[in-house]
Amino acid sequence: MDLKDKKLLFVLSKNSRLSYTALAKLTGLSRDVVKYRIDKLKSSGIIKGFRLILDYNKFGIKEYDVHFRFADYNEQNEKHIIAYFMKNPFITWIGTCFGSFDMKVSIRVEDEAHLSSLLEKMKSDLDIIEQELVFVSEKYKTPSDVFLHTLFPELKDFKPEIKLLSKKNDHSPDDIDNKIIVIMGKDPTIGYAAIAKKIELTPEAVKYRVSALEQGGIIKGYSIIINGPELGVLSCQMLVKLQEMKETETLRKYIENSRQLTSSVKLMGKWDLGITFYAKDMKQIRNIILDFRNTFSKYIKEYDSLIIFETHKHPSIAEGVFNR
Repeated sequence: MDLKDKKLLFVLSKNSRLSYTALAKLTGLSRDVVKYRIDKLKSSGIIKGFRLILDYNKFGIKEYDVHFRFADYNEQNEKHIIAYFMKNPFITWIGTCFGSFDMKVSIRVEDEAHLSSLLEKMKSDLDIIEQELVFVSEKYKTPSDVFLHTLFPELKDFKPEIKLLSKKNDHSPDDIDNKIIVIMGKDPTIGYAAIAKKIELTPEAVKYRVSALEQGGIIKGYSIIINGPELGVLSCQMLVKLQEMKETETLRKYIENSRQLTSSVKLMGKWDLGITFYAKDMKQIRNIILDFRNTFSKYIKEYDSLIIFETHKHPSIAEGVFNR
């Protein structure tokens, strides 16, 4: 990749639904060159996909992370398990791990009864040795520009004016809105005309509805999924149990401002925090964990870490919750 590719990745991470013309203006490239470079970034595997950022709280949908350890876990069984999870319309993320568990998935459900039925089905279909469940009560992330500025130091002075989404009104989505969300969840870059053709509306009507979803804070943004290993970095998650479940403002600011920690979730269950970060090698992983441990030693009761070998399903829309 050259500097132009890196600038393009940066802009796409902030708003992947921008037109080629808008991207060209922000990156100083021609429209045709923008399209060529995006296609190349996708075909090379650096861009693994595009992401619709949705506020599930508007629908009363809950998120859980589940860590699994399986019996007779080998390459063949792993493929079978991944295929099984890929078919589940309530699972939004799948990653194979190294550490205490073999695999981690993220599940979106309506309530605990719904979750229980899904887990019981998994238990009957798969040879699960251990299963660890945590409820994701809150998400807060470092801005994507902090991560990419860290990954690509040469972008430190690149600060284009990118218009981001912001909530302006309240909006209650209906069944047609839900259909639009599912379609855009599969491809957030899809045009209004293509959506209109799928649900028998006019492109103008679709554009109006998407705008209402954006202004209502239901669609919070559009981004990309970057393939860390293709860029020479490893993905890792640190799970943290805090003393007396206390989370200080200092700890939160540390996570939000860190140039290594890319995201954090507040959990309920065995763990209180799930912190994700990228590193160039095992030595850097160790240094990041040690720095966090030493900085907050008086707050940390227990911790564990997982290296994410490969992501098989990326942050995607839980189609099942919109089709029930």
